[in-house]
Amino acid sequence: DVKVMTTPAETTRAAILEAFKQYESISPDDAFVFFVASHGSVEGAVLEDREFILYTSNVGLLSSEALRQEAITQAEIKSFISNVPATRK
Repeated sequence: DVKVMTTPAETTRAAILEAFKQYESISPDDAFVFFVASHGSVEGAVLEDREFILYTSNVGLLSSEALRQEAITQAEIKSFISNVPATRK
């Protein structure tokens, strides 16, 4: 199954997080691919703390506070993918 999400409503933070939840019930025998063509940035003052931030369609401001509420961090993406039971990711 392929889930294509291209409209602004489908690419908000909430919609993407909901889509990840749907894949928490797939079989370990399945393959899971997360492909995103979007904008983002690398945030963080110190090189060791820099992290990729995925801009979702609801990102309005690029302030640190707005990004924390509306974007998706690299750590969150890793966490969501680790919750997908497929052994091939």
